[in-house]
Amino acid sequence: MFKTALLTAPAGGDAEAVTGSVADDQRGSGHGTPVAGFFLGAFLGCKPREPAAEITFRFVKAANASFNTDVPSPDVPSPETRGRYQVALLATMQSASATVNPREWAAEHLEKSDRNPFLARVEAADIAPTAAFPKDTSRVGSRSSA
Repeated sequence: MFKTALLTAPAGGDAEAVTGSVADDQRGSGHGTPVAGFFLGAFLGCKPREPAAEITFRFVKAANASFNTDVPSPDVPSPETRGRYQVALLATMQSASATVNPREWAAEHLEKSDRNPFLARVEAADIAPTAAFPKDTSRVGSRSSA
């Protein structure tokens, strides 16, 4: 039984941002089956990477929910701030960048008081707020409103 894994972590050692590739010669390539579940799930504690389009869609949906509900607070709506955030989200979705890091995005585009509610919604969407994810806007559309 031969299994090989290459795991990488960004500088700073954030365990949430570890990525990797694995090869499993046990099942062979002709079967089209994934690496043995025990090795990945139970032994390494890994889960399969989700499609980038799904993660991007959930990110945009969480961002819009935060902008429309949390900004700047549920009691004091701010159309100007929401509009600025929407433009920043749209610019990010249309940019050439291949990845999005939610925490870095929030630090660059959101006022300090709006960052924690935004990151809480991102985390509730099952996206690690501190890890970059690959961006694929094919499910988002041209308006970036999910």
